[in-house]
Amino acid sequence: MGLQTRTSLGQQRLPTPSNVERLNPANALLLAVHTDAAFNRHLISFDEDGRLLIQLYHFENT
Repeated sequence: MGLQTRTSLGQQRLPTPSNVERLNPANALLLAVHTDAAFNRHLISFDEDGRLLIQLYHFENT
């Protein structure tokens, strides 16, 4: 099982110290669109070993 269409995917670039490293495909994440949205809102992240980190509390600016 998995995602059936490419429009269901989002891409995130990891912060890198140089442009050469930024363009390396190994420094990117391909995420499902809902996971990409959570990553953009800082609701989830990943540690150095690739384990999922979940933000338990999220406060919106009002």
